[in-house]
Amino acid sequence: MRGGDTLSQAAKLAEHGNWAQAAQLYERALALDAQLPGTWIELGRTRRELGSLEAAIRAFRHALELEPAATTWSLLSAALREAGRYDEAVLAARSALALDPWLGEAHLNEGAALQLCQRSAAAVVSYLVAS
Repeated sequence: MRGGDTLSQAAKLAEHGNWAQAAQLYERALALDAQLPGTWIELGRTRRELGSLEAAIRAFRHALELEPAATTWSLLSAALREAGRYDEAVLAARSALALDPWLGEAHLNEGAALQLCQRSAAAVVSYLVAS
């Protein structure tokens, strides 16, 4: 299967919730070309869906090394929060907001992580900005 075909098939599998098979194909595509930030992001999403949070975090971080993007920082923030790494999740959300101050998803991730850090007042501000 060629690289483009592999990615197309992986996307179809992910769309139908076949996360494990999709992750295998994303990994296969990355074995051919590891310089594809979008593929690292999709691998991170599939790993997160599978509950493999540390693998998802590694994939999102790899994507960020290749191409820093607000949405990727926000995805990393959500995965860090789900992994119980709340302070890191706040920092990742703030990195997203430094690149795109209007990214509502990043404000929500920041608010959720702040709330879990017992910083309710700051969380409320994040939630208000997100709405």
